[in-house]
Amino acid sequence: MFAKRSYKREEGVVVVALSGRKVLLMLWGFVTGVTGEWCGDMGLFGYKIFIVELAMFRTRGPALLRGVNYASGAAGIRDETGTNLGNHTSMNQQVVNFASTVQDMRRLFRGDNNALNSHLSKCIFYSGMGSNDYLNNYFMPDFYTSSSDFTVQAFAAALLQDYLRQLTLVKLVAYPINSRDIMVIAAAAMKKSIRQSLFSTQGSENLLIVSMEASCLEQRFEVVDKGCCGVGRNNGQITCLPLQQACEDRRKYLFWDAFHPTEVANIYFAKNSYSS
Repeated sequence: MFAKRSYKREEGVVVVALSGRKVLLMLWGFVTGVTGEWCGDMGLFGYKIFIVELAMFRTRGPALLRGVNYASGAAGIRDETGTNLGNHTSMNQQVVNFASTVQDMRRLFRGDNNALNSHLSKCIFYSGMGSNDYLNNYFMPDFYTSSSDFTVQAFAAALLQDYLRQLTLVKLVAYPINSRDIMVIAAAAMKKSIRQSLFSTQGSENLLIVSMEASCLEQRFEVVDKGCCGVGRNNGQITCLPLQQACEDRRKYLFWDAFHPTEVANIYFAKNSYSS
């Protein structure tokens, strides 16, 4: 999993390090106990165990074989994105970490490439990036120069070029070992560019690019234009604050807060992805 952050479940209350700073998080209904902010992987993919976050838990050894989460709060496609919030791992570094993981796995299989190939051919790669490059970069001129360096169109083009390069590196590491199941969360306008640029070769039928279609979401969720918990217009200007009262029934909401889908929304996307 490569991402700006893992997709959150709404669970209990806990203090964790978010982008290098300690914050109090609102977490709800988590029956197995609090794990911190990066805990939505089970809801997103339907797993009964969690994908371990690489940096937080120093994932090593056999744990690698259960999956690895490279996501980092506030991270973006561009290296500088999110630095206003503290330290993080950008997409470029996440790709480097993935390449290192493959080498660790090769050692676990004692150099048996057939066994490694067999394992990785069963893996699903997920990548969701890009929103922080606007929220914590382009739309913050007091911290970054990108809005003066690029027009809106030029910035979008530069992001896409960088993202394609990063996904190509993932492909170069994964494809020689026959791993082709890849899920990319992207805007509908990016679908054609990503598919044509990266996956015109054999195996492209296993590339899934997921985007939100408004008409489908309005049929599934009662509330699609405001967050269950947040501050400002439509609960969407500031994310859910510590000890803030949330909505009565988050299952009716598409968004949990200003930025994250609810767990029900993640399950909806996962089911549609697997059945597509």
